[in-house]
Amino acid sequence: MTYLVLDPTSLSLRFPKASESKTLSVRILAQVVEYDIEGATLSLRKVPNVPDIYETVDLNDTDVDAEEHTYNGASSSGESMLIINVNHIVNELSADTTMVGGFVDVTGYYNGSNVAVVSCMRVDGREFLDPKKLLVMIEMDKMRKLQ
Repeated sequence: MTYLVLDPTSLSLRFPKASESKTLSVRILAQVVEYDIEGATLSLRKVPNVPDIYETVDLNDTDVDAEEHTYNGASSSGESMLIINVNHIVNELSADTTMVGGFVDVTGYYNGSNVAVVSCMRVDGREFLDPKKLLVMIEMDKMRKLQ
């Protein structure tokens, strides 16, 4: 089963049992924050108009607003983001896919610490503006595998 992920920084929270021996197929819909040509990395964040779906719990009892929750990195503004390596598919990426502010659909395998990217393509941002489509995507994000 491929899991839809609307908040790329929630991977470790959503899939705590993912590991090298138990990888999960994920499809991430996100916004590009930065593209590093030399390192072949793409920094992603949650699409701005997607509401917070998962709540971060601070186990250290510190002020949550004072310390941002980050997954693999943080931008200069302190926002949480996921950094993925696109080295294996860099030749398939178009300029509009890596454009800062653009929306992407990333398919890959999550192993508990990284996403092994299989494909990355540009997505039409208008899909996130339609409230009905957005609600459907949020409900799909919450779906779990039947045991």
